[in-house]
Amino acid sequence: MRICQRHPHRIARRRRRRPDGGAPRVLIVGAGFGGLAAARRLARAGARTTLIDRNVYSTFQPLLYQLATGGLSGSDVAYPVRAVSRRYGAAFRHGELAGIDAAARQVLLADGTTLGYDYLILATGVAATYHDVPGAAEYSLGLYTRHDAIVLRDRIMAELDRISLTRLTCAAPPSPPSSPRSTPPASTSRS
Repeated sequence: MRICQRHPHRIARRRRRRPDGGAPRVLIVGAGFGGLAAARRLARAGARTTLIDRNVYSTFQPLLYQLATGGLSGSDVAYPVRAVSRRYGAAFRHGELAGIDAAARQVLLADGTTLGYDYLILATGVAATYHDVPGAAEYSLGLYTRHDAIVLRDRIMAELDRISLTRLTCAAPPSPPSSPRSTPPASTSRS
């Protein structure tokens, strides 16, 4: 930690080195936690970094359960990748990886674009695994993406609506409250 010479009460920020023409070209595929952490570190090193992701937003996964239960909206767990990449001095390219040509040091995107690189970082995230449990893939819902959370939220809300409608139509009508004076005295029978 350095103290700023001009303003001693402030901590000096570490300046990013601007990439020069000879800086290595680094492609980062995936704008999740791993991809953004790599972009941040490479910005300090002065590399020419390009961040590629199929979404224009990055999801903060620890809050997905709150989105799924209706506590947050979809925009509360997602933030634009372009703004984050600009902060780290990286270019952002919206696209989905279709192939890698390691010999030519190029990646192919789904739209046909090829991008060259000196270094490639694959940070594409997680995928659900069911460990050969029969029926797990068909009868369970994952919670890895913003889309997964919204689907789960919609299913939870629809089920709660169905339950509330079932209770309203099947339940007996409530009886009027009785006052203590209007109840008849308990009968005592002698046998």
